[in-house]
Amino acid sequence: MDTNAIHGEIYVFAAEDGQGESWVRGPWAHGRYLDEHPTARVPSVPANLTCVGGIAMYESPAYPQSMSVRIDYRGHVEVPTLGRSIQRHRLGRGDRDPWNGAVWRQLEKIMTDHLAGTSRASGDGSWLYRQRLSSQFELPGYWDSVSGLARYYSHGKEVLASIGEVAALPYFTITRVEHGLPSQPRAEPAP
Repeated sequence: MDTNAIHGEIYVFAAEDGQGESWVRGPWAHGRYLDEHPTARVPSVPANLTCVGGIAMYESPAYPQSMSVRIDYRGHVEVPTLGRSIQRHRLGRGDRDPWNGAVWRQLEKIMTDHLAGTSRASGDGSWLYRQRLSSQFELPGYWDSVSGLARYYSHGKEVLASIGEVAALPYFTITRVEHGLPSQPRAEPAP
């Protein structure tokens, strides 16, 4: 990622299998897979790093082992405190750091390209993959407009919609099903 003011890299943990490329396998590979195969060597993404003018301001582990961003702001930015206040310059708080806008736009473009290019994001079960992506790649506001992220039933028919479309419905009822029957409210124990 190179703009006039921002230089750096974005790393994504990707796993390839018979269904194509998946960006949600990082936690599985670093958890369950290693538990089942303790001698395996799983590649990891580097830690997140935010620099201003080449000076490291914040570093954190890649979470959840799926993506990391290593950037250096070289243009005009708000002057950081001498104490290197990590909360102020932390990537992931786009609402507090307006100079992260270019980074968020690049992440959204990469995600849009991935959704358009992977077979996992189309067909039956694609909504599950999109939901897993949304839980591992926090992109404020982006997921609200991604089509096919939410599955619900209307008049017995499956509907795939964006979160924004679901939020715009006049009413929405959630029913939890256990063992094939709608769950009953739990009785409160007597005092």
